Amino acid sequence: MPAPAWAQSCDQLWHARNSIFAAAGHCFKTPRAVAVFGTRCHPPYGQLTGAQQARVNSITAQERQLGCDSGSSGQDAQVPLPPQPPDTQQGGGAPDPRLNEAASVWGATKDTNSAAVLEAFVSRFGDTPFGDLARARLDEVKKSAAAKPPQPQSEASKPLAPKPEPEATGEMCPKYLPSVGRTVQAPCER
Repeated sequence: MPAPAWAQSCDQLWHARNSIFAAAGHCFKTPRAVAVFGTRCHPPYGQLTGAQQARVNSITAQERQLGCDSGSSGQDAQVPLPPQPPDTQQGGGAPDPRLNEAASVWGATKDTNSAAVLEAFVSRFGDTPFGDLARARLDEVKKSAAAKPPQPQSEASKPLAPKPEPEATGEMCPKYLPSVGRTVQAPCER
Protein backbone atom coordinates (compact mmCIF):
# COMPACT_ATOMS: atom_id res chain seq x y z
CA MET A 1 0.00 0.00 0.00
CA PRO A 2 1.54 3.35 -1.04
CA ALA A 3 2.30 5.90 1.61
CA PRO A 4 -0.06 8.88 1.83
CA ALA A 5 0.89 11.79 -0.45
CA TRP A 6 2.00 13.95 2.49
CA ALA A 7 4.57 11.35 3.51
CA GLN A 8 6.14 10.86 0.08
CA SER A 9 9.35 12.42 -1.25
CA CYS A 10 9.57 14.56 -4.35
CA ASP A 11 10.90 11.58 -6.33
CA GLN A 12 8.03 9.39 -5.17
CA LEU A 13 5.49 12.09 -6.05
CA TRP A 14 7.12 12.58 -9.47
CA HIS A 15 6.91 8.83 -10.11
CA ALA A 16 3.30 8.60 -8.90
CA ARG A 17 2.20 11.56 -11.04
CA ASN A 18 3.97 10.40 -14.19
CA SER A 19 2.74 6.81 -13.71
CA ILE A 20 -0.79 8.11 -14.17
CA PHE A 21 0.19 9.82 -17.43
CA ALA A 22 2.15 6.73 -18.55
CA ALA A 23 -0.96 4.59 -18.10
CA ALA A 24 -2.85 7.08 -20.29
CA GLY A 25 -0.25 6.89 -23.11
CA HIS A 26 1.44 10.27 -22.60
CA CYS A 27 4.27 11.02 -25.04
CA PHE A 28 7.30 11.43 -22.74
CA LYS A 29 10.22 13.55 -23.96
CA THR A 30 12.61 14.13 -21.05
CA PRO A 31 15.48 11.69 -20.61
CA ARG A 32 14.44 10.87 -17.03
CA ALA A 33 10.83 10.03 -17.95
CA VAL A 34 11.86 8.07 -21.04
CA ALA A 35 14.37 6.10 -18.91
CA VAL A 36 11.66 5.23 -16.36
CA PHE A 37 8.51 4.86 -18.52
CA GLY A 38 9.68 4.69 -22.14
CA THR A 39 8.23 7.07 -24.70
CA ARG A 40 4.70 5.56 -24.51
CA CYS A 41 2.80 7.79 -26.94
CA HIS A 42 -0.37 5.80 -27.61
CA PRO A 43 -4.09 6.67 -27.41
CA PRO A 44 -5.48 8.46 -25.50
CA TYR A 45 -2.13 10.35 -25.54
CA GLY A 46 -2.23 11.40 -21.91
CA GLN A 47 -5.89 12.46 -21.80
CA LEU A 48 -6.96 11.71 -18.26
CA THR A 49 -10.27 10.65 -16.81
CA GLY A 50 -11.80 12.85 -14.14
CA ALA A 51 -10.53 10.59 -11.35
CA GLN A 52 -7.02 10.48 -12.83
CA GLN A 53 -6.93 14.27 -13.19
CA ALA A 54 -8.08 14.70 -9.58
CA ARG A 55 -5.25 12.41 -8.43
CA VAL A 56 -2.68 14.34 -10.55
CA ASN A 57 -3.96 17.65 -9.12
CA SER A 58 -3.57 16.28 -5.57
CA ILE A 59 -0.02 15.09 -6.25
CA THR A 60 0.91 18.40 -7.92
CA ALA A 61 -0.38 20.33 -4.89
CA GLN A 62 1.72 18.12 -2.60
CA GLU A 63 4.79 18.67 -4.82
CA ARG A 64 4.32 22.43 -4.49
CA GLN A 65 3.99 22.18 -0.71
CA LEU A 66 7.25 20.25 -0.53
CA GLY A 67 8.97 22.66 -2.95
CA CYS A 68 9.45 19.96 -5.57
CA ASP A 69 8.81 22.32 -8.48
CA SER A 70 12.50 23.27 -8.59
CA GLY A 71 13.62 20.60 -11.02
CA SER A 72 13.96 17.55 -8.77
CA SER A 73 10.48 16.37 -9.65
CA GLY A 74 10.59 17.38 -13.33
CA GLN A 75 7.57 18.50 -15.26
CA ASP A 76 7.42 15.62 -17.70
CA ALA A 77 3.70 15.09 -17.78
CA GLN A 78 2.02 18.24 -16.51
CA VAL A 79 0.24 18.74 -19.83
CA PRO A 80 -0.39 15.84 -22.21
CA LEU A 81 0.72 16.23 -25.80
CA PRO A 82 -1.96 16.08 -28.49
CA PRO A 83 -1.97 13.06 -30.77
CA GLN A 84 0.12 13.39 -33.88
CA PRO A 85 -1.84 13.61 -37.15
CA PRO A 86 -1.75 10.47 -39.28
CA ASP A 87 0.86 10.34 -42.00
CA THR A 88 -0.96 11.61 -45.07
CA GLN A 89 1.72 10.13 -47.34
CA GLN A 90 0.47 6.66 -46.46
CA GLY A 91 -3.22 7.57 -46.59
CA GLY A 92 -3.67 6.78 -42.92
CA GLY A 93 -7.16 8.16 -42.43
CA ALA A 94 -6.65 11.58 -43.97
CA PRO A 95 -9.98 13.20 -44.85
CA ASP A 96 -10.90 13.06 -48.52
CA PRO A 97 -11.25 16.64 -49.82
CA ARG A 98 -13.42 15.44 -52.73
CA LEU A 99 -15.85 13.84 -50.30
CA ASN A 100 -15.97 17.08 -48.30
CA GLU A 101 -16.69 19.01 -51.50
CA ALA A 102 -19.44 16.55 -52.45
CA ALA A 103 -21.02 16.95 -49.01
CA SER A 104 -20.94 20.72 -49.30
CA VAL A 105 -22.45 20.77 -52.80
CA TRP A 106 -25.06 18.16 -51.84
CA GLY A 107 -26.19 20.42 -48.98
CA ALA A 108 -27.02 23.11 -51.53
CA THR A 109 -28.45 20.70 -54.12
CA LYS A 110 -30.53 18.16 -52.21
CA ASP A 111 -33.80 20.14 -52.26
CA THR A 112 -33.73 21.18 -55.90
CA ASN A 113 -36.53 20.27 -58.32
CA SER A 114 -34.27 20.67 -61.33
CA ALA A 115 -33.42 17.43 -63.06
CA ALA A 116 -30.53 19.19 -64.86
CA VAL A 117 -28.91 20.24 -61.57
CA LEU A 118 -29.21 16.73 -60.15
CA GLU A 119 -27.81 15.18 -63.33
CA ALA A 120 -24.82 17.54 -63.13
CA PHE A 121 -24.26 16.52 -59.50
CA VAL A 122 -24.36 12.81 -60.41
CA SER A 123 -21.96 13.44 -63.28
CA ARG A 124 -19.45 15.10 -60.95
CA PHE A 125 -19.93 13.25 -57.65
CA GLY A 126 -21.69 10.03 -58.69
CA ASP A 127 -18.97 7.82 -57.20
CA THR A 128 -19.38 9.30 -53.70
CA PRO A 129 -22.04 8.24 -51.16
CA PHE A 130 -23.92 11.40 -52.13
CA GLY A 131 -24.20 10.15 -55.72
CA ASP A 132 -26.72 7.50 -54.64
CA LEU A 133 -28.75 10.17 -52.84
CA ALA A 134 -28.68 12.41 -55.91
CA ARG A 135 -29.82 9.57 -58.20
CA ALA A 136 -32.72 8.80 -55.86
CA ARG A 137 -33.70 12.49 -55.75
CA LEU A 138 -33.45 12.68 -59.55
CA ASP A 139 -35.88 9.74 -59.86
CA GLU A 140 -38.32 11.54 -57.53
CA VAL A 141 -38.09 14.76 -59.54
CA LYS A 142 -38.67 12.93 -62.84
CA LYS A 143 -41.65 10.96 -61.45
CA SER A 144 -43.13 14.13 -60.00
CA ALA A 145 -42.78 15.94 -63.33
CA ALA A 146 -44.42 13.06 -65.22
CA ALA A 147 -47.34 12.90 -62.78
CA LYS A 148 -48.23 16.59 -62.99
CA PRO A 149 -50.98 17.50 -65.48
CA PRO A 150 -49.99 20.08 -68.09
CA GLN A 151 -50.46 23.61 -66.84
CA PRO A 152 -52.98 25.76 -68.71
CA GLN A 153 -51.31 28.41 -70.80
CA SER A 154 -51.70 32.00 -69.80
CA GLU A 155 -53.11 34.46 -72.34
CA ALA A 156 -49.65 35.96 -72.88
CA SER A 157 -48.03 32.60 -73.70
CA LYS A 158 -50.75 31.27 -76.03
CA PRO A 159 -49.77 31.20 -79.67
CA LEU A 160 -51.39 33.87 -81.78
CA ALA A 161 -54.22 32.69 -84.00
CA PRO A 162 -53.68 33.38 -87.66
CA LYS A 163 -55.38 36.50 -88.95
CA PRO A 164 -58.39 35.70 -91.00
CA GLU A 165 -58.08 36.34 -94.70
CA PRO A 166 -60.14 39.21 -95.95
CA GLU A 167 -63.29 37.95 -97.52
CA ALA A 168 -62.97 37.46 -101.15
CA THR A 169 -65.16 39.79 -103.07
CA GLY A 170 -65.26 37.47 -106.00
CA GLU A 171 -63.23 39.90 -108.03
CA MET A 172 -60.40 38.33 -109.99
CA CYS A 173 -57.11 40.04 -110.70
CA PRO A 174 -54.14 39.02 -112.80
CA LYS A 175 -51.23 37.61 -110.77
CA TYR A 176 -47.81 36.57 -112.07
CA LEU A 177 -46.64 33.22 -110.69
CA PRO A 178 -42.87 32.82 -111.12
CA SER A 179 -43.09 29.09 -110.41
CA VAL A 180 -45.03 28.51 -113.56
CA GLY A 181 -43.63 31.48 -115.43
CA ARG A 182 -46.92 33.03 -116.44
CA THR A 183 -49.75 35.26 -115.30
CA VAL A 184 -52.96 33.67 -113.99
CA GLN A 185 -56.27 34.98 -112.70
CA ALA A 186 -56.48 34.85 -108.86
CA PRO A 187 -58.70 36.49 -106.24
CA CYS A 188 -57.64 40.09 -105.74
CA GLU A 189 -55.67 40.88 -102.58
CA ARG A 190 -56.46 43.96 -100.58
